[in-house]
Formats: sequence, C-alpha cells, structure tokens
Amino acid sequence: MNQKLKRVVTLSMFFSLLAGIAALYSILPGALSTRVATGTTTANPIAASDATPSEFPGRITYLARAALVDNYGTFSTQDKITYRNTDPEPVSYFYICLNESQTTQLYEMTVSGISGERFYYTLLGTKLSGYNTWQITFPSPVMPDCEIDFVVTRYFDGAITSSVTNATMFATLYHTTFPIVPYHVDIVTCAVTFPQNTNITSYIPASGEQTNNVIRFSAVDSYPFSTYLLHVAFNHQSSTFCETEKSVITITAGMESWHVSNVVTITNKGTIDLTTLTFTVPSDAYEITAKDTLSFIQGVNNPNTDPDVKFKNVTINLLVNRYKVTTGMMFSFTLSFRLPLTTARAMRGDTKNAIFVDIFQIVNNPWHMKDVEARIALPQASSIDFSLLNSNPSAVDNKDGVQYLIYRNAGATRFSSKVITVMYEYSSLAMQIRPLEITLVAGLIAMFFIIARKAMLRYAQPVSTIAMDIPVDSLKDFTEIFEEKVAAYADLDTLNDDFQRRKIKKREYQIKVDDLTRRIKLLDNQVKPSKRKLLEFGGRFKEILEELDLLEAERQSVQDSLITLERRYKDGQIKSRVAYEQLYENYAVRLKKIQGAIDSGLNELKSYFT
Repeated sequence: MNQKLKRVVTLSMFFSLLAGIAALYSILPGALSTRVATGTTTANPIAASDATPSEFPGRITYLARAALVDNYGTFSTQDKITYRNTDPEPVSYFYICLNESQTTQLYEMTVSGISGERFYYTLLGTKLSGYNTWQITFPSPVMPDCEIDFVVTRYFDGAITSSVTNATMFATLYHTTFPIVPYHVDIVTCAVTFPQNTNITSYIPASGEQTNNVIRFSAVDSYPFSTYLLHVAFNHQSSTFCETEKSVITITAGMESWHVSNVVTITNKGTIDLTTLTFTVPSDAYEITAKDTLSFIQGVNNPNTDPDVKFKNVTINLLVNRYKVTTGMMFSFTLSFRLPLTTARAMRGDTKNAIFVDIFQIVNNPWHMKDVEARIALPQASSIDFSLLNSNPSAVDNKDGVQYLIYRNAGATRFSSKVITVMYEYSSLAMQIRPLEITLVAGLIAMFFIIARKAMLRYAQPVSTIAMDIPVDSLKDFTEIFEEKVAAYADLDTLNDDFQRRKIKKREYQIKVDDLTRRIKLLDNQVKPSKRKLLEFGGRFKEILEELDLLEAERQSVQDSLITLERRYKDGQIKSRVAYEQLYENYAVRLKKIQGAIDSGLNELKSYFT
C-alpha cells in the first residue's frame, strides 16, 4: 500500500511540474504585451489661452459652402475654398475656426485637395479671437500671387434638435451660415439643402432665398472672424431620421481569416417605421449573420458583387422574424462576418506579422454613428511594436491572452476613414504548447478523480440497507391510468389541429373537446389513490411523480400560449405569417420535448415491475 501511495505522489508531482511549465509559457506573452502597453503616452492637453494674431497673410477670393441635412438627419458642411497668397513670402498654413458649441458638436473633419489628396491638420492649443482654431498644412508652400483650391468637410452631432408630434417631425437647425475664418473673403456663398418634401417654416438670415428644399445665402467683402448665425425651422411628415447610438466593432485578426463583429444600437428618430437596416462591408465578406438576445435574425441579404468593387451593402429585413422599429424605439443586435486574408490586409513573417485595417470602413451605416469603439484583437501576439504604430490607441487591454488595441471616436460616418498599421511578434512555441497545456491539465484532473474514487471505494464503510417491498400494484395502476391520460391529451392536440385546419365543424369540435375534458378529469380522480401511495413510499418514485406534475403544468402553459398565439394572429395583432409560423413551430417543438420527458418518466416507473 505504501509503495503504491509513493508512486501516486511521485506521478502527481511530475504532472504538476509539467503543467506549471506550460502555464508559465502561456503567461509570458501577455506579460510582455502589458509591459509594452503601459509605456504609451497621451497627448498634452489643449491650452486655453487666447492669442489674436497680428496678421494673417493672404485672402480668400471665393468660398462656397454646401450644408446638407440628408435623409437620415446627418448634418454636414463642405467648404470649397480658393485661397490667394498676397504676401511676398511663401505661405505653408491655413487657419479655420469654430465656436465653442460647434467644437463640441464636431466629430469628423477632412481636408483634401480638388483631386482628393488629404491635407494634414491639427487643433491649435491657443484660441484666435475666442475661437477654437485648426491649422491646415498645405502639401507645398503657396508662392506669392498664387492660388490653391481645397475642400474642408465637417460633420456635426447636435446641430439639429427634433421631436415627433402627431406623426410629424418638427426640427430646428442651429449653426453658422458661413465658415469662421481669420481672412478677408471676397465672395462667399452658402446653400443649405434639406430632404425632399421638407416644409421650411422660417430661417435666419432672412436675406436668404428659398427654392423648394434649398435655401441660398451670399455675401461680399466679408471681414475676418465674421459670424453669421444660421437658424432654420422645418418639419417633415415622412422623415427617415435615425442614428446609431453605440457601435462596438471588434476585428479579430486570426492566422487564417479575420472575424468582424459589430454590436450596434440603432434609434429611429423619424416618423416612418424602420423595416430594413443597411450596413456597408467589404465586398469579399462572407458568413454574414445578425443576432440579438433572442436568436439569429433572418432576412439578411448578402448580395453578389463585382470583384473589382471594394464594398457592398448588406440589408436586414426585420419583418422576416423580428419587428419594425417605430418612432423613438431602439433596436440592438450584433452583425458578424468573416474576411479572407489578403496581402492588402496582412503580411506574415517567421516570427513577425503586420496587419492593415481601416477601422471605420470595415463596417458602417449610411447614417450618423455615435460613440464608436473599434477593437483590434490579436490572439496570437506576444508583443506589439508600439514604435511602429501609426496611430496611438485610446486604450490597450490584455484579456484571456488576447491583445486588444482600442480606438474610440465620438462619431463616424460612412465616409470616415482611419487606417491602422500594426506590427507584432508571435511566439510559435507558445502557440504549440497551449494545446499541450490544456491536455496536461485535463489529464491531471482525470488522474486525481480516478485516484480519489478508488480511495473512497476502498475505505468506504459498508452501509446496511433495509429491504422494502416495491408497491408493484400501485405502480401498474398509476402508469396505466397516466398513459390513458397522455393518450387523451394527444387526442385533444389532434382535435385542435383539425379544427385549426377547418377539417371539423365548430359544433362537433366543441362536443369532442367537452368529452375529452371530462375524460381527463375522471382519470385525474382515478389516479389519486395509487399516486398517494407512491408519494408516501418516497425515494425515486416521489421524484418521478413530482417531475411529471411539473411537466404537465409546463405542457398546459405551452398549450395556453398556443391558443393565445392563434387568437392574436386571427385578430391581426401578428401581421407576419412567417413570424406566426416560426413561433408556432417553437411551441410545437417544446410540446414534443415535454412529451418525450413524460414518456421517459413513465418508462422508468414501468421498469420496476417489468
């Protein structure tokens, strides 16, 4: 006995040592990554001082603003600027401003040349004449007496306030008519466009000219830092305003493919019910699914696209097995899909990998997306080279051995773009040893379980048992009557189906229902004596009878739900036949499972006397 015990202890220590080594290797990558992540720094806060420049060289010869309230209620401004350098020295920078309210509302800004090339810009740490100011860097200095054309596009959240009353949306737009710039402007125009069929009730400045859904303003010889307030009141009876309240995008960069999930909450702010939702994803996305807290959402349309097209629109028909999103209602779910690995997305080396991902273009909506969080997950990374990261993350995380780079933005649009390049190392040894670690842990658990069980069986004291006579007569009587009762319920289900399919007349149906109900009530009274004896006997018999009582109650509940479902469908409360049939099928499956459990209990009781 002592020799066997020594061998068991020796084996246990050996396997524990192996498990400890495996666990150490699996922990090291996460520890390295955490140590690197804590070395990141944050940008200095913006200064609050006010410095008015003595002179801004040059002037704007022409400025055309196109302000747009689109069909989804997203507000944006696009300023086409022609700047002329009137200074004898080359000019490398241009400045544009926003007041405090607009700065809070701004969530997206791009500056580009006429041919589309992007300009670099930055928010200054000081204010100019009380305004928050962005410094735009020209691709090359503008020479004296030369001009440059470029476009500034900005998106704002909160510029429009709206409410819905009696199926009509009433809204007000607050902004500035023209851009705020520290330059003299020769000619400036503004065209504010609203959705079709918008009823514009009033606007300021009153000098504007309205043509259908467009209001136009213009001015000449505008002075630096001139501010013209814009106030437009309008209403709409068929508004499709909506927005994404929250969006969490997780891109898991696997070794064979990428998995992308987007957890979204969408709000209907218009007057028209939302029955279809639209997402833009890469054209090579596959295995596209949508799921909420209930189950998978059907009605996902994944169109076939031309290989040369970069993106495709995926639509979700909510009426297939969900419901329309009415005014003021929120709808939350998760859209998931996979992407194949391409050289445009990833490069793989012996121990180093690189990925390239546009965190805003990988999945988005055609409307305004608030509070966007993009998470890049690297399950196989042991360390990330932060020195080569082209954009510092808002946060980093290490959870369950997976590295996360987290980027947060107050908002995004379908035009938002932010390409992240990540270089990271992975440990091939750690990846190979992880399955071994799992195997060793499972083996240790199994070994200790076997040892403990043998020890318990060997040293357990024998328990004296008291022989008891099984009440065979009561068992036979109970099972026979209960089986008759089950058959009566089956007849009742068949009768309900026949009546539902109009195979039997209502009077005949009611007569047979009454007969079956009386029969079931009589059987309930007949089974009471044998049931009482079995409950008094206790043990496993009592457990089975209590389970049967519970199953009968559950069956009655499901049948009541079926009756309610049929009534609601006939009354028109459930308009979709597909949804009705799906719910009916779910209840039918539950009834089948309940009947299976009842049959199992009866068979166990019968096994004691057969």
